[in-house]
Formats: sequence, C-alpha cells, structure tokens
Amino acid sequence: MLRLWFLLLAGSALSEDVSASYGQNVSFRIGGYTEVEFSTSRQTLMFIKGKPLPADFQGRVSMEDEELRLRGVTFQHQGLYIAYNGEAEKPAATMNLTVTAQTGNLSLPHGVDLSLPLFTAEPVQVLFGSAESTTVLLNSSGLPGPGYEHRVSVQSGSLTLRSLTAADQGNYTVRDCSTNRTISTMSVSVTEEESTTAAGNIVVLIAIVSLLLVACLPLCLGCCLRLRRGNLIDTDQGLPQVNATENGNANSHSPTALQGPSSQTELETSHPAVETDILLPSAGEPSVGAGLEEVHSE
Repeated sequence: MLRLWFLLLAGSALSEDVSASYGQNVSFRIGGYTEVEFSTSRQTLMFIKGKPLPADFQGRVSMEDEELRLRGVTFQHQGLYIAYNGEAEKPAATMNLTVTAQTGNLSLPHGVDLSLPLFTAEPVQVLFGSAESTTVLLNSSGLPGPGYEHRVSVQSGSLTLRSLTAADQGNYTVRDCSTNRTISTMSVSVTEEESTTAAGNIVVLIAIVSLLLVACLPLCLGCCLRLRRGNLIDTDQGLPQVNATENGNANSHSPTALQGPSSQTELETSHPAVETDILLPSAGEPSVGAGLEEVHSE
C-alpha cells in the first residue's frame, strides 16, 4: 500500500479513469510492465505475468501484447490497477475502473417470449416493476416468484418469461445478491397483438389485389371486345356461303321442284294433250237430264 500512495502522490502520465458496464471487456495498457497491483478498499492483489492469477480473476484476466485484459467485468473487478516492473519506485501506468449497471430498452410483440440476460452465474434476484407495483420474478434461490411458476425459467445464463402480455410491460431489474447492487435494468414495452398485425397484413393484401383488378379490368374488357368484334366479322364473311348452300338445299326440296315444270309450256311439252270426243245429243233425242225428270215425275 505504501507503493500505491507513493505513486498516487508522484502522479502518472499514464493514469486513466475507465467506466465499464457489468459484463463488458476492458483493456488496460501496461506497456513493458510485467506486474500489476489491483487494490480495493477490501483487498490488494498482484497480477504477475507468467504466474497463477487470484481466484476471483481466474479465466477473466490475461496479460499479453503489453495489455492487461479483463473479460466480463463484475463488481468484484472494480478498483485501482497499477502497473510497475518491481525494480524501481517510479511513476507507473494506472487505471481506476468503475463498473456500472447495464441498461437498455426492448420492444416486443404480444405473445412472444422475453429473454433476459443475467450476466453472471452467481445468485441473482430478478424484479419486475410496473406503474402499479414491484414483484419478484426470480428469488435468490433461483426459483420463480409467486404467480410465475409456469412462465419463468432459467437456462444458459438467461431468464425466459413466456407469452408476453400488456401486463408484462415495465422495468426488469437483475440484482446481485452478494452486493445487493443492480447488474442490469431493462425497460420492456409490449406492442400490438400479432393477430391484429396479421389481420392488417391481410387487409393490405386485399387492397393491393383490388387495385390490380381495377387496373387490369379495362385491358381485359378491351381484349374481350376485340375478340367479339373479330368473331362477328368472321361470321359475316361466312354467311353468303352458308345461305347459298341452304338455298340450294331448299330448291332441291321445294314444292315446285316436286310438282315438275313451273310453266304451262313445260306442262304441255312434258304431257301432250289427250284428245277426247264429247258426244252431244241430236235434236230429236232426249237428253239425259230430261229422262231423269220423267222418271221423277212418274
């Protein structure tokens, strides 16, 4: 700690203040230094290149390419980092790291599932706050809160809330149980129902089809009229032939054709007159009519 106070009083040209959100990666430029001292109000740790790291930093800290790299920082990584070579008390590179909560906004449609990152494998508590109240979605034991037993589950470092409704709109807070600090806050809004959206899409589709029909109707009518006019012209051109044929058939079956010659000359030519002798009674002979009258009178 004496070295720390000496360096702080001496000042450093490579000093910087860094603020990172929970879960982000941070790089600290240490140049050619091979040792880094990490100091907080509770502890002081040493990172020495080529030697094992403290337990809280296992798998999270590496020293390479003249950098100290921190992966997925948590509240345990907040503090002062001082790089030095261990041979001389001289100004060194320093980094004062502050870790803050993640914040964000999310808009989801009605009926889908909400996936909320927890950012840590350590015990956390998830709270839901709306305009009316605050409820527990996930308690410190990792169990769903009252009323969420069939909707909340935790898998692969994320909390899933199934089938969002309008009542699920509000702020979701992930809180670290060990420090009681907020890891993240997500503001979630729920949009209109999917069924309403689908109905709107159908209405739009019907409107587009109707416009296409209206646009194509004059063209279709014009094509129909041209086809009909062409058929009428073809019919008119074919009518004389049909009439001539019909007239020929009619003449072959007409009464005149069946009765024979139509003129008297043809009649006389085809049927010569038959001469008949008409006998007239003489003056002294009674006529047939007179004889009949006599019979009636008798």
